[in-house]
Amino acid sequence: MKTLKRIWDLALMMVVVWVMMIALIVTIDKMVVPLRILAGEGTTQTIIEALIKLMISAFMAMSWLLIWVRMVQKYIEKVDRGLRSGS
Repeated sequence: MKTLKRIWDLALMMVVVWVMMIALIVTIDKMVVPLRILAGEGTTQTIIEALIKLMISAFMAMSWLLIWVRMVQKYIEKVDRGLRSGS
């Protein structure tokens, strides 16, 4: 029964991570990509705007990865506690 519980926890974590990733991609597509930061049509403005959008998107992606890492750490701690108490 413990094995099924661990599999369920791991599967639930993976589903949450995938849903969060899809939500992140949609958010970037709907909010960051159409964002107009600088007025003007010059090449320099376009490059700067693209770099700012890249930094915003990278920050969001790194936040998602940090949440994923924290979830995995909590799962590993939970499994370790279960294995130690069962031994």
